[in-house]
Amino acid sequence: VKNNGIYSRIREIYADDRGITGLETAIILIAFIVVAAVFAFTVMTTGLFSTEKAKTTAQAGIAEASSTFAPKGAIIATSNLTSVQTFQFQVTLATGAV
Repeated sequence: VKNNGIYSRIREIYADDRGITGLETAIILIAFIVVAAVFAFTVMTTGLFSTEKAKTTAQAGIAEASSTFAPKGAIIATSNLTSVQTFQFQVTLATGAV
């Protein structure tokens, strides 16, 4: 008979779970914060990587599209009595140009 009293008292203690509900809520809130932080870090890292990749691609395109020309040989001008009509000259890539 005495054992039934102890078991019923233990059941009463564990039946009251109001504190556990608050603890569960706190754990879920912390889990959401951790997941949000990891997601934000991932998005920001991806954005920074994309920006750097775009910058590198743009610089490579500019370097490939631009070059410096220099005259090669003589420059020949054709003129009449008052003005120059045409210029004829050859050009080549300057030293160090891509």
